[in-house]
Formats: sequence, structure tokens, C-alpha cells
Amino acid sequence: MKIRAASWKPRLWQAWVLAVTLIGRAESHDPFCWAQLSDPQIGMTSISADMASFFQAVKQVNLLAPAFAIVCGDLVHRPDDVSFASFNAVRATCRVRLYAVPGERDVTLKLRNDAMDQFRSLIGSETFSFTHNGFRFIGIHSDLFKMPIPVETDNHLAWIEKELLQTRWDACKPVMVSHHPLFVERLDEPESWLNIPTAHRSQLWGLYRQYRVQAVLSGHLRRYAGIRLQDILMVTAESVTATMDQSPTGFRLWFSDGSRLTGCRFIPLYRRIPPENPVTPGTDITTQETAETCIANLRFLDAAKEWTGMLQGLSNNSEINPERLRDHVAGDIGQITCPDGGIYTLNPLGSDPACSVPGHVLPSVYAAQEPERRAVMQPMYRNRLLPAGLPVVESNTRPESGAQSRNALD
Repeated sequence: MKIRAASWKPRLWQAWVLAVTLIGRAESHDPFCWAQLSDPQIGMTSISADMASFFQAVKQVNLLAPAFAIVCGDLVHRPDDVSFASFNAVRATCRVRLYAVPGERDVTLKLRNDAMDQFRSLIGSETFSFTHNGFRFIGIHSDLFKMPIPVETDNHLAWIEKELLQTRWDACKPVMVSHHPLFVERLDEPESWLNIPTAHRSQLWGLYRQYRVQAVLSGHLRRYAGIRLQDILMVTAESVTATMDQSPTGFRLWFSDGSRLTGCRFIPLYRRIPPENPVTPGTDITTQETAETCIANLRFLDAAKEWTGMLQGLSNNSEINPERLRDHVAGDIGQITCPDGGIYTLNPLGSDPACSVPGHVLPSVYAAQEPERRAVMQPMYRNRLLPAGLPVVESNTRPESGAQSRNALD
């Protein structure tokens, strides 16, 4: 039988693409971590106060020394020159590359082309796309789906699909970044201020499923929300300046072992107690504030310990040498001290670091603020890696109990 060229050439092309993809997936990359920050919204409280909180977050990012950092929108409260200059002043202190996407506050609550031009001139492009150790990070402008602009919204959707297609050619695992989450609890939840409208939500979700997106990082809620749906992690980060549910402010630290995402940890900001204005020893204020500061330190040491263990290829119950911890974390670990004079013990990998002061333990500050979740949350703090068996939540069901709790993915 004579076979026409047109019948087998496409098959050869498809086989070649499949082979390249499979080879790329088999390739091993170095472990790395990155920081997810959200909603500094400088000027919401006051420019000086919000700059101070954002600066503290950047200081802690610098100390952890991730590969890069990402800000999930709402950089400022009002899109004026002073607010953007304040954001850029703090951004300049970040020692790692910091990427950002806009939120609705950055381009005015009613999206306009001139507001987008202002963002581009003062901050940079409203989108980004880059590859790092086998993952491709794609930052999108979600305001174009909340407040569509004819032609521009369609062009943006086409750009997203083009970037996702490129991950196939490059054999990279895509991670999406936006300001607005696709949804908060259910894929089919009603449209609201919190999520992306249903029509564009459906389009984006279809692309994310088609191109096997690994995770979607977002902000906007000013509180934590996390869920896994059909093997895609959806994580909304806390604000670095003020949260909506009065939970601690901070950022997320993500980990990859070189082939997959292995963890997403919350790093609270240190609670600052001005030395020139001390509180009276023995008062409730002293106990609460020093405990919060110490617990923030413990969370930092816990993340640094996990990062060191991953780089050294250690398993749970392995001892961590403090000197090796210094090798893999920027800055002076000796600066991390308990304000009550407690002694820190790192403990083996898989166990929480500890402070000698009674009451300075990791779950206490969160359990105190969310007592109804104590039974669910405390075991979660003992998980070092993302549970491989985390159940898939279908779009027509609500999350399992605790799936929306603060550290369900920690």
C-alpha cells in the first residue's frame, strides 16, 4: 500500500513533540524556593505604616534568600506618584528579583488605559513570564477579566494561551500568578467581588487544565485561602500589611525539590517592640507581644531548616547542623533571638524548632486567634511537606473540613 506523505508527517511531528516533552519531564533540576507576597496596598493605613510593614517583609525575604519573590497585586491603595514611589523605595531594598502583577487598586477601581500606562511607566510591565529550574512562572493581569476592555482582554487571553503553549515546547511546569483568585471555595461559585467572573473563569480554568498548571498564586482576599482542585493548587496569600480576618500578616514561602512543588509555608512578620518604648515586664501586653515575636522567629527557623534539609538531601528525623543552616540562609542567624531570653533548639527535620520559654510554641498564636480550628490546625503545623494524598475537591462539592484553614497546604 502506498502511504501518502500527508498521512504520516503529522504523526511524526506529534511523536517528536511527545518525546521532547517526556524527556523534559524526566530531567531533574536543583531544589529552590521562592516567596509569595500579597497586597502591601501602601497608603491604606498610612504610607509610613504600610511601608514599614512591607519593608519588614522584604527584610525577612532577604534573610531567607529565595530564588525570587512575587507580589500578587494591590501594590498601593491609590495609584499616584507618591504611593508608587513609596512601593519602589522598599522594592529597591529587595536583594532578589521581585516580580509584580497589578491589582484593581493599582490601575484605579475602574480600569482605564491611561491607568495601565501609568503602571507600566512607574512599575513596569503588568505581566511577566520566566523559567526557573523546570518551572515557568506566568504573571497575568486579572483586572482585564474583572473589568474587560474590548480587544485588550481578548489579546491578553491569547497571550496567556501562547505562554502556556510555550511550556509544552520548553517542557516546563507552569505556575500562574494573578491578583484575583479564580474562585475562593468552588469552581462554580457565583460571581462576586472576590473572584473572576464565571465566563472568563471557565476559559482560564480550561487552559489551566489543558496545559497542566501546577499552581495558581493570588492575593486580593487579604487572608489565606487554599485548595487543591483536580491536581491544581490554588493559594491566596495573606497581606503583608493588614489582613481581613485579623490573622498575622506575612508571606508564603514555596519549595520545589527540583521536580515538583513540595511545600507552601506561612512566614509571619516579626512583631516589632520598640526598645525605646518598653512595656512593663509581667503584663499581658509583654507576654502577648514577645510570644508573637518569638513564634515568628520559630516559623522563620522552621522554614530555613526545611530549606537546608532539602538542599542537603536529608530525610525526616535527620539532625540539622546550625552551621549548615547558616550556609544556606543569608544574613546572621544569630540575630534571630527570643525577646524573653529563651534558648532556641532546632530539633530534627520533621519536628518543630522549640523555645525554652513556656508558651512559646508554634501553634499557640494561631490557635488563640482561631480556637474553633485548634483541633484541625495543630496537626497541620507538624506536616513538613505537602501531603501527597491531599483529596481532590470537585467543583460541585465544598472543601473537606479544614481545607480552607490557614495552613492546609503547609
